[in-house]
Amino acid sequence: MQLDNNILNEKVAYVDESVTEFNEITERVIKEQSADLDDLMQAIHYAVTQENAISTDAVERYYAELSSLVYFMSERIEKLNVFKDVSKATAKEAYNKAYIKFCAEKDERGKSIRTVNENTALAETDAQYETVMQSIYGNAYDAVKLKLDLALEMLSTLKHILKRRMNEEYMDFQMANVKPNIAGDKE
Repeated sequence: MQLDNNILNEKVAYVDESVTEFNEITERVIKEQSADLDDLMQAIHYAVTQENAISTDAVERYYAELSSLVYFMSERIEKLNVFKDVSKATAKEAYNKAYIKFCAEKDERGKSIRTVNENTALAETDAQYETVMQSIYGNAYDAVKLKLDLALEMLSTLKHILKRRMNEEYMDFQMANVKPNIAGDKE
């Protein structure tokens, strides 16, 4: 079997172009719902990757900001879930209407003019844009949900840092206030 490289290159270019368009739309939907979370996570990333340790005040501020933002992100996730569900229903409805339309076309004897597979292929083609929208909102939902899950993980990390620092400060305070017991001293 010999494949024509020119045809393959054309197919690859077509898929690349389609993926680029799909990704641009999906990324736009994702950014609309998560830009402020992305900005905050980027700021946290920058703060924790510096040579000097992040200050406790900064950890506290990021913890509070991220906690607040997570609350509002849950509403956005729910909104995207609704878009995902509606786009799924719209795609199914478009497919079903097209399938029924194509199945209704009969010849003079009352028989379908196409096979089931032909009707299915035509209905899928008619519903392709609705199906793409279903994929866009499904992917956007998954991406924003993952970002929210990772933000919750970061919250847990910041909480552990705060707990450890509080314990260290407490131990330092305790050690500074301990009176040494010198041999021979009577209490």
